[in-house]
Amino acid sequence: MLPFFFFLRDLFNHTYRIERMYSKENPKYFHFPVSGFLFWSVNNIISTF
Repeated sequence: MLPFFFFLRDLFNHTYRIERMYSKENPKYFHFPVSGFLFWSVNNIISTF
């Protein structure tokens, strides 16, 4: 079960980085960091397990 959490955390981190890149290049993607922040908070919750 634990490796699955680590996999999710890496996935969320990767998605967050991609969305931050897009928001810098194209202002119309500016709403993406919001979901990136949600991923980041879920990442923190998962890392406490």
